[in-house]
Amino acid sequence: MSLYLICDEAGEKGWSTNQEKVSGEFGVFAGLLLNDQQYLKYLDLVKDIKRRFFTGIEKVHITDAPLEDKALVREEIYNFVKSEGVPCIYEGVYVQGYYDSNKRLDDLRMQSVKEAEKQGDLKINSRSIKERLHVDLFEGLFNKALAFYEDHHAGEPFIVITDNVDKPIEQEFERVIKHLVSLGDTTEIVAKGFIPSEKKAVKTSETIKGALGSFSVKMENGYVDLRVEAKENAIGSDVVASSLDFHIKEEINENLIDLNGPEAIKNHPLKDNFIFVENGYFGDVDKQHPDSNTK
Repeated sequence: MSLYLICDEAGEKGWSTNQEKVSGEFGVFAGLLLNDQQYLKYLDLVKDIKRRFFTGIEKVHITDAPLEDKALVREEIYNFVKSEGVPCIYEGVYVQGYYDSNKRLDDLRMQSVKEAEKQGDLKINSRSIKERLHVDLFEGLFNKALAFYEDHHAGEPFIVITDNVDKPIEQEFERVIKHLVSLGDTTEIVAKGFIPSEKKAVKTSETIKGALGSFSVKMENGYVDLRVEAKENAIGSDVVASSLDFHIKEEINENLIDLNGPEAIKNHPLKDNFIFVENGYFGDVDKQHPDSNTK
């Protein structure tokens, strides 16, 4: 048996240095969790959807379907998910919350650099770190998928399928997967600096032993295979992601609630298929919108 994560994103996905343009902007990454039999049925459904609704259309994406067929495509995906009992997961992040969280970390790092430089004749690389929301969303989604994997498919192959993305994004996804499945291994942390008086570059390193988190597991006998495939194979998660984007916007229109809880999708047609973290979700606290009413 294998576990398949079919995933796609919707909404915002820019840089950590970007602040929101409109209050409440967010990005979302959605995933369907399928076993072997469900995956084969899913591929048959994708072929049928492409034949019926996307003939002569290069992109198999809900936004590219003819207007009169969009609702029918969504219904086909919803019916499959409901009838097969497919577990669904998603990660949502506010743009402003992401910016604020990264700025806090960056400010702490810069302060540490200044304190270290006061101790002697040393200049440390102190450039601000620029992260991608797109990658952060994937990391949150994959973390949740790993929790499901640990509970239901431990030791089995784990295949992650996403749509076509640029090579740098694909490499970042691979880095995220490698990091999360190897937590517990030893890691070398390297810091570089420069001594002006000696015109000498210096480097120091420290080896640390990681600890497994509650939503991160070390793969024992299984493996993770990231596959960047044609858009058509991600049509299911594309439909779910775009519908999440719509329904969450409806809920936060005047109420900036936590994005990753049942309240955010209480009117979504697949609300009963979604898996949520019990007792709150750390990401909703760390990247909370500054105007959230759940503080």
